[in-house]
Amino acid sequence: MFLSTIAGINLSDPQTVKVIITLATFAATIVAFMFSKVRSDIIALCSTAMLLATGVIDSKEALAGFSNSAVIMMVGLFVVGGAVFSILQAQTRSACFSSLCSSPLSWPPS
Repeated sequence: MFLSTIAGINLSDPQTVKVIITLATFAATIVAFMFSKVRSDIIALCSTAMLLATGVIDSKEALAGFSNSAVIMMVGLFVVGGAVFSILQAQTRSACFSSLCSSPLSWPPS
C-alpha cells in the first residue's frame, strides 16, 4: 500500500508507470548521447528495445519509426558521412605517403 503512492504519484496506475519508464528511458538516452561512449545507432536501438521490453510500446509502434522519412534521411546522412570520412582519411594517408616519397629519384640510374 505504501509503495503504491510515492510523493503523491499513484504507481498503481499503468499509465503513470509507462510515463515514468518513458521519461527514464529518454533521460538515459540523452545522457548516453552526450557522453558518446557507444555508437548513436546502438543507443537508439537499445532505447527502442527498452520501451518494447517494458511494454510501453508494441512491436508495430517500435518498427513504425523505421518507415519515417526523417529516419531514412538520417540513415542516408550516416552513409554519406561515413563515405566522406573514408575519402578524407584516404586523402590524408595519400598526402602523408606522397610527402615521404617526394624526394627526387633519379630514374633510370646512371
